[in-house]
Amino acid sequence: MGWLQSKPYVSAQQIGRDALTLLPTITPQDVNRHLQRWLAASDTLVQFSVPGNAPFTLPTVMAITTELQKARAVNLAPAPLPLAKVVPELSVVTTTGKRTAVQHFPQQVEQWQLANGDRVVYLRTPLARDKFYLSSYSNAGFMAKTLTPWQAQIGSQIVAQSGPQGWRAENLRDWKQAQAVSFNVSQSADELQITGQSTLTQVQSLFQLYHAMNTQAGIDACVMKDSLASLMRQRANRSQSAGDLRQREVTR
Repeated sequence: MGWLQSKPYVSAQQIGRDALTLLPTITPQDVNRHLQRWLAASDTLVQFSVPGNAPFTLPTVMAITTELQKARAVNLAPAPLPLAKVVPELSVVTTTGKRTAVQHFPQQVEQWQLANGDRVVYLRTPLARDKFYLSSYSNAGFMAKTLTPWQAQIGSQIVAQSGPQGWRAENLRDWKQAQAVSFNVSQSADELQITGQSTLTQVQSLFQLYHAMNTQAGIDACVMKDSLASLMRQRANRSQSAGDLRQREVTR
């Protein structure tokens, strides 16, 4: 077969076995030596990624060489030690809700009607073991009449990554890890869905986060900046795609 280029065929399993045999013989000194040889090589590849049809000018070989020499002359400061994580705390909720009606169904299912108009379906099952699962649905899909679709989609994504007001994305990530709680927000055209999971001992923490995200949701400026930058890159790339060019030719 031509793709073998006159070389013996080696299966993926054999490659894996060979790798496991060779890995113990490779030392950190070997890796560093190869890295130094690679970095000191005279042949250099410079890769560019330009969004869409943005104008750009390729640098000359002399310009790249000059920048490399400048970089080699810089005295790099030692890498800073990682800062200790400070996990924020959520305020204790003092307000209470009220059930206005309770219905009982077979298979340990209850339906509660709450004073704020929400409906809760509570299922007890031995399959959950020591876990508690939360699923919340509303009709706040991004195609709702009161929303602008693209703004609603971006907004829900940014809020889901930012956490409660005053938090940063890493605060939310560290808090969920410390509390052993999962919490996710997703939005479709017709509904907004919040899902969460915790152990039975951490149910209060899960509902604290649920309450904070519904009443005091915040926006991390860094998350917003990254999301908008990603959107701009996608738009620039899409403007040069074959499908987009075809559509503009049709509608011209």
